[in-house]
Amino acid sequence: MPLRRRRLYLTLAAVLAVAAFVLFMLLGPPLPGKGLVCEIEADGLDNVAALAFDSNGALYATLERTRHLGELVRFTVTGREVVLSGLDKPDGLLWRGDTLFITSEIGDPGLTAFDGHATRAYHGVQQGEGIALAADGRLLVVEDRKTDGRLLRVDPDSGDIDVLHEPLANAEGVCASPDGGIWFVEKGASSLSHLTARGVQAIEGELVHPAFLNCLADGSILVTEDRNRFGRLIRYRDGRFETLIRNLRAPQMAVVGTDGALYIAEQNRDRVLRCAGL
Repeated sequence: MPLRRRRLYLTLAAVLAVAAFVLFMLLGPPLPGKGLVCEIEADGLDNVAALAFDSNGALYATLERTRHLGELVRFTVTGREVVLSGLDKPDGLLWRGDTLFITSEIGDPGLTAFDGHATRAYHGVQQGEGIALAADGRLLVVEDRKTDGRLLRVDPDSGDIDVLHEPLANAEGVCASPDGGIWFVEKGASSLSHLTARGVQAIEGELVHPAFLNCLADGSILVTEDRNRFGRLIRYRDGRFETLIRNLRAPQMAVVGTDGALYIAEQNRDRVLRCAGL
């Protein structure tokens, strides 16, 4: 074979290999790290966002649709059922006792409580996004506002609201670690932020569009990246960032189930993944 033709074939083969790799990364499945095995737990969930397990082990999810088309759904043995409808871009979920708290990314109220029968609005919260339980039993909420968002502490009984930090730009996730530390992320920042008595400590993690946070009992923190392509699930532990899963499509909340597995809302694939082996 002439040298010129051989070079042409080699170049063509290299181009095809790169194209195949790019297509795989764009259209291919999630890529879990060592020890993790993922499967589809549920699909057909339009704009699934947050996940939360109740005290009986039942899984709830928000479907983050606008124009009051959003829903809160509960998974059952036979499928799923709508618990609340008419919601406007519902996002975060948190159980506190027998009450479920739901944030709304649009307007005011940005926080609603649901006890299974009636709802209660917290009008002091605007464009609520991430939500977590503080060490003292109050709620932590971040507001997803462009330049004037806040990190809030809400008393769910009295409705009193304390501003812990401001301003925030497109704040997405918040969580409280077992030692009482408060952590949050902003969508445009590449760092994980830790609120301390001296102010905010930004820990650089080369994050891209960080979204939900989940502080686990062992002191580690799960971070998802809200990216349409190449999203990751990341764990921050002992001062290091570790990628657990790659090639996710707009992953949102990641929670640990009663079975010890990870459940991840993959929004742009309208499904929930179950990943064992964490």
